[in-house]
Amino acid sequence: MRCSACMSQNPDTGRFCSNCGEPLARLCPACGARCEASAKFCSDCGTELVPKAQPGVVSWRNLRKGSLAEERKIVSILFADLSGSFRLLESDPEKAKELLVGVLDRLTGAVRKFDGTVVQAMGDGIMAIFGAPLAYEDHALRACHAALAIQEEFRREPDEGSRSLSVRVGINSGEVVVSERGEGLDLQYAAFGRTAHLAARMEEMASPGSILISENTWRLVRDRARAASKGNVDVRGLEDPVGLHELLSIDSSAGRSTSRGPAVTFVGREAELGILDHAALQASVGEGRVVSIVGEPGVGKSRLIDEFLRTRNTGEWVTLKTCGISHNKPAPYAGVKEILDQVFGFEHEKFRGPDAYEQNIREKVARRLEEFGLQTDKFTTTLLSLYNANQGSDWEALTADQRQRRLAHILYSLLDKSSSAAAAIVVIDDLQWIDADSQAIFGETIRLIFDLRVLIVLGYRPEYSHGWHGNLHYFQIPLDCLKGGSADEFLDALLGRNSSLDDLRKSLIERTGGNPFFLEESVRSLVEEGYLSSKGGKYEMSRQVGEQTIPPRVQDVIAMRIDRLPAAEKRLLQDAAAFGYEFEGDLLARISDLDDEAVWPILEHLIDMHFLTFGPQTAGTQLEFKHPLTHDVAYHTMVQGDRRKIHAKILAALEELYRDSNDTVLNKLAFHAEHAADLVKAKNYLRAAGRRAMASSACQQASKCFEDCLSVINRMPDKQAVVEDAIDVRLDLRNALMPLGRHDEILPHLSEALALGTTLGDRSRIARTHSYLSHYHWLVAEWEDAIREGRRALEIAGHLNDFGLLVTTRFTLGISNYSIGKFKNAAEYLGGNVKDLDEREVGNRFGMFALPSVVSRCYLALCFAEQGLFKDAQTPVSEAIAIATEYGRPFDVIQGYLALSHVDHIRGKAKGSLPYLEEALALCEDVDIQILVPRVTASLAYAYSLEGRFGEADKLAERALRQVDSMHLTAMRSFCLRWIGEVELNAGRTSNACDIAERLYRHCSATGEVSHGAWARYLLGASLAAEDCREDAISHLQAARRTAEDLGMQPLVALCLNKIGKLQQLEGQGAIAAGSLREAEILLRDMGMERS
Repeated sequence: MRCSACMSQNPDTGRFCSNCGEPLARLCPACGARCEASAKFCSDCGTELVPKAQPGVVSWRNLRKGSLAEERKIVSILFADLSGSFRLLESDPEKAKELLVGVLDRLTGAVRKFDGTVVQAMGDGIMAIFGAPLAYEDHALRACHAALAIQEEFRREPDEGSRSLSVRVGINSGEVVVSERGEGLDLQYAAFGRTAHLAARMEEMASPGSILISENTWRLVRDRARAASKGNVDVRGLEDPVGLHELLSIDSSAGRSTSRGPAVTFVGREAELGILDHAALQASVGEGRVVSIVGEPGVGKSRLIDEFLRTRNTGEWVTLKTCGISHNKPAPYAGVKEILDQVFGFEHEKFRGPDAYEQNIREKVARRLEEFGLQTDKFTTTLLSLYNANQGSDWEALTADQRQRRLAHILYSLLDKSSSAAAAIVVIDDLQWIDADSQAIFGETIRLIFDLRVLIVLGYRPEYSHGWHGNLHYFQIPLDCLKGGSADEFLDALLGRNSSLDDLRKSLIERTGGNPFFLEESVRSLVEEGYLSSKGGKYEMSRQVGEQTIPPRVQDVIAMRIDRLPAAEKRLLQDAAAFGYEFEGDLLARISDLDDEAVWPILEHLIDMHFLTFGPQTAGTQLEFKHPLTHDVAYHTMVQGDRRKIHAKILAALEELYRDSNDTVLNKLAFHAEHAADLVKAKNYLRAAGRRAMASSACQQASKCFEDCLSVINRMPDKQAVVEDAIDVRLDLRNALMPLGRHDEILPHLSEALALGTTLGDRSRIARTHSYLSHYHWLVAEWEDAIREGRRALEIAGHLNDFGLLVTTRFTLGISNYSIGKFKNAAEYLGGNVKDLDEREVGNRFGMFALPSVVSRCYLALCFAEQGLFKDAQTPVSEAIAIATEYGRPFDVIQGYLALSHVDHIRGKAKGSLPYLEEALALCEDVDIQILVPRVTASLAYAYSLEGRFGEADKLAERALRQVDSMHLTAMRSFCLRWIGEVELNAGRTSNACDIAERLYRHCSATGEVSHGAWARYLLGASLAAEDCREDAISHLQAARRTAEDLGMQPLVALCLNKIGKLQQLEGQGAIAAGSLREAEILLRDMGMERS
């Protein structure tokens, strides 16, 4: 307890401060009210304030009306009833009372002996709860002990003159909602839910003197109990039969049966192992590979990984492994830290004292980084900060994205060094349960390891999704259940060959679908529960099979700890859980019903009790749950109504606190609004959060916000009232998905937006959707569809006099015409935007992710450059970069640099654009603009090749092709192939250049990109000329020249004439060659081209 006068800490039992002598106020353990130091009872709720034998524990019997909260609990419920009571009762009610009071006293005594709570006494029987109001991790075992004690009590020889009595008992375990109900004499503590009803039914079905327990209870006590199965029994009021057991005894000394069935043989996965072996071989020679094993729970993902690891030769591989944990939301970076633990040898350091822990962390980090040659300040401070062994570093100032990128770089470097002597296998199992920060870091690392001696093996369930499919070094193994012969072989290993089990074998395969884990567990359960018996090494069927599940023991343990807290502390902990894993102590005090002065002493006690800890990012009021499971259990025990009330209070507090700057906490506002069931506010905050993320180019975060917003809209009762929002959010989501290269997801949203707009009759939204559909079709090289959709949007824009829609649609029509070589048409559309977007409108996006004033100028410059109008191209390029720098996002700046480099490449000044392209690539990686990476890397590869940096150029070229294919960016594939072909030609790899040129030509022939097709013929001709295939070279160059002349592509005409003239010279056609060369020279000079 903290003294209010001098703020010194004092023992909770003290009456006066040991530092200043002032009287200490008391906090009521039930309601948290402040009480006088001399008070014996709380003036607010009447709870006794005398110190208890067990500090921090509050007995439910001391709590007053209203102090037992309505909660969700995992409990065991016992019903006990006197058998044949009506026949035994005398006609005299006093004698009946004497008999029944004695029965009830004996029943109640047995229940309370094992800390059960009798919630109803029903004349000749009782209902008791074990695990509520206070949770017990062994509630089922306590209920069984109490039941056996009841039967033992009534089996004793009756006193002389007394009657022999017998009792029926039924027990069931499961989740209920518990609460007080009634008033005055009707006050009850009640449990609601199927669990209680089934327990009552079992008591009715039990024979006199017996105990029936449900399958749920049996699963919790079977390692300590002996019971006789009653099979699956029809129960009144339930559709499906229920597995019942007659409890016979509890043996405290007995553990789980050692006869757990036969060893399991690994079968049916030869093909999958072959894929893993091949991937390992490739990784071992420096071609990094990522293999994911995807399948439903129990299908054998972990077993396949373990079997694969078992076959690796010791010394040839370094194995690093992390695994997600079910029903546990892990702490940030937990998955990455588990890998780092193994790299640095931290496996056991976390169990030592704090001083030794920090010393060992520092020593081992320093030693391993020195060994790897990575002892930089950034590496050292980041790793120490991650393990809370470094205070005051710049780690606290980094954003989450910056931390993830830095840790991904560190992990990549460590894997690079770790795999130098022996190739490395990194196993990430149960990926769906790995924390989000680690997932992001692993995802970035996965994209980078293609040139390392590293194999990453992932295991996850089908519902988990990621964006790594596009990486060429990524492979997926869909792991299905065992089928046919494999399932039979698996059962052979489990059961042996016994014709008497054929029906069981068939039943097991059908019931489990061939899932290996459930097959194995089913057989083990049959053995443990006596359904199967072994004779001569073979198993035989003895009785019917029952269901099995995993007992929720972890939840019981944590719930027990939470329930042992004083009521005020428990309530505050639950309030804190509504914030999430981290929360501000001062904000918690703001929404708590407790006095402000009472909150921090309670929080300090919760920290002492290891429920909470101070957050690493602040030295003030930031706290977090010590373990994520503690948060989950604390939150789950609250009923929905209480959760909503707390979230509503947090929402109101945040709105008040951030009244003038709520854009900084939009995600929190949205979260609490949604969980408070305020769907309108949740919708508005999620959309605002998405737009704010878009403004900072955080497209991944924005897409998540918009997707969540759509989910909220779909749950709103009056969907007609939010149709406009449903359209607008889908269009916003399109803008977030496009820069990420996730355009495969765009079309369904645009199609739905168009359908909703048509139903609504909203021409403006219909036109905007058509405009976005035009851009989508351009991305996938469906030019006719792109132009058709654009013209539809343009027509409506004209009727509506919608200037913004006119601008966005002219842009998509411009780039579509550019792609098919209609440069003058494209320039007309794009030039119209440049003309109309004056100084007042240059910073207006008109709903686009990119600035129309920037990208219109960029593509206008490309049109001019393809026609040789380089002087005309310079102005829009310079203006685009200036506008992007002043008004734009990184995306706009990158577009400006790409336009500059494209113009310089065609003009023959590629080296000058090198620093701009390098900066563009850095921007792409910093803000995750994946859609532009292929064009940037292909252009940069060409610029590097002109400087003879072919190693770097090759890596960039490979990356460009890999990403353009993975994202299906058809419209950009021609850009990439065009410059990568030049890289091969500059490197003297003419055969490769021919292959690239032919690939580009086939692609352009399929898509209708005539202008890029002409460049393909030129590239093919130049490659053949380098191989001295003159006739074929001239043929391709002439074809390229003709197309270029038709399209007005003067630079390409000049280049073709120059190559043709030189080949004609070699062929001895002097006069003809001179004419070609002279014409080429005039064109090159007039255009100012410097490329020979």
